[in-house]
This record gives sequence, C-alpha cells and structure tokens, in this order.
Amino acid sequence: APVGSISIYDPQVLLSLKQVYYAIHPNGMVADCQNDFAGWFNAVMKKEYSYSELFNLYNSICGSNAGYICEPPSETTDQNSVGVALTGETGFTITNLPPMLCGLNEPAGGPVYVNDDPAKTLPNLPTTAL
Repeated sequence: APVGSISIYDPQVLLSLKQVYYAIHPNGMVADCQNDFAGWFNAVMKKEYSYSELFNLYNSICGSNAGYICEPPSETTDQNSVGVALTGETGFTITNLPPMLCGLNEPAGGPVYVNDDPAKTLPNLPTTAL
C-alpha cells in the first residue's frame, strides 16, 4: 500500500518531475518536446493536460518561469532562478530554471580523501612490542 500521496499541487513534486524528465533526456530535448513532455507527464501522473496547461500549472504552483520546460524563458528573469544549459535537437538552450532541491544537482560536500595504500600507514604504527 502507498505510504503517502503525491499531489500535482506540490511544488516539490512538479520540480522533481521536471528534473526527472531532463535526466531521461541526457542528450537534450526531443524535436517535439512539448507533446513529449505532456505525454510523459500525463502517463506518469495519470492526468490529461496539454503542454500549455502544464506550463500554467508550473508557473502558478512553482513560481515565475517554472513553466519553461521545452523553450527558453522570456527576457524577464526571476532573481531566484538557477542557470542551467540544456541543448537538444530544437537548437535552443534553456538558461533559466527554478532553484533545484538540495541534493539533486551537487554533492553535499567536496570529495573525501581516502588513503587506501597500507604502506603509507606503516610509519604511524608502533615499532616496539609491549
């Protein structure tokens, strides 16, 4: 049985779906991105939205410019947006997306150094028996 419910009126759900859509298209957006995204979204969420309805839904729930999925945003940009370059068959670059959720785009910290060479630890071992 499901543990919780997923609502299309939750901005985290919408933004996560947008990120998943980008992740399953690592080579860029398809030529008919609007129909492709609407079809994928409707299949995943069991809904029947057109792309323009999804555009309006994203903007109303997630904020200004969140509805731009398949085309670049308008000239007016939101100060809280994050620049991301995604190019595809359509030839445009998406340069403005809403802020990403923590942990989706970068690791929490820098790389962790692990010294897995046992010979380097020998000088640190005690050399006398007790």
